[in-house]
Amino acid sequence: MPGIEWAKVEMFHLDECIGLPPTHSASFRTYLLERLIHKTGITKYHFLDGDADVLEIVRKVAADLKAAPIDIAFVGIGENGHLAFNEPPADFQTEEPYIIVDLDEPCRRQQVGEGWFASFSGRFPRGRFS
Repeated sequence: MPGIEWAKVEMFHLDECIGLPPTHSASFRTYLLERLIHKTGITKYHFLDGDADVLEIVRKVAADLKAAPIDIAFVGIGENGHLAFNEPPADFQTEEPYIIVDLDEPCRRQQVGEGWFASFSGRFPRGRFS
């Protein structure tokens, strides 16, 4: 969109499968790179690395998020009704920016049904940063 100074935008990745490399078709990192970052020229972004030490990544990106002022958020509503990274059963009591969510059976079926994974067997994520 003309007029947006994308170089001034700082983006925070809100949701990623644990244990998936960026080469996997279900990687949200790859999705963001291809559909947002490369198209806009955003230069400052914070990824959740699904292959790295989960607790260390959560700690680092949460600290970065807490340190950055948030002017606006563009988030999606998931097919299971979650708002961006607020997965059911959300209690709205958690103050941590990121938590680790186990993928329940309906979520796993949804991901297979959407074509992100061929089946439950093979390299299916055990959970998700959210």
